[in-house]
Amino acid sequence: MSVSLRVDGLVGSGEKHLSREDCRAFDAAHQVELGPEHGGPAVPGLPAGRAYRALRFAALMEASEPDLDARWVVFESTDGERAASLPLEELALDAWIVYECDGEPLGEEAGGPFRLVIPGYRDPAAEVTGLGRVEFADAPGRDTRHSRGPESGNVPEAVDGVG
Repeated sequence: MSVSLRVDGLVGSGEKHLSREDCRAFDAAHQVELGPEHGGPAVPGLPAGRAYRALRFAALMEASEPDLDARWVVFESTDGERAASLPLEELALDAWIVYECDGEPLGEEAGGPFRLVIPGYRDPAAEVTGLGRVEFADAPGRDTRHSRGPESGNVPEAVDGVG
């Protein structure tokens, strides 16, 4: 069974379902090799000594053609238990979607089938594991992080009725 990453919301290209093979098909300039043993940066939370491959979020964004009104992105796990609502402007250059480990699909032990990684981001809890959906939105959406709220600087005053 092929696992896919759903991309939807305010996108001009329509809803997409990207497989690992679809991610690999993006141009090499949009790929990131991770893991110091393999010439790339180490990523906290990913088991060491392995070679990871990721797609730059900017490439996914470009392929999705978000509407001009899209200012937020909601990342949600496949089981729906984890979600992070993040400002689009903070993700365009530095976020990655990890999809592969040592040439194989990213396993659950490493946060697969897809995993959001944002190097140096102020809130490590924003890195959603088991990623299943990416939604472009015009306002903050569902966010299950414990460190959210106005005092953390992660989200505006109200998200899911919390404020």
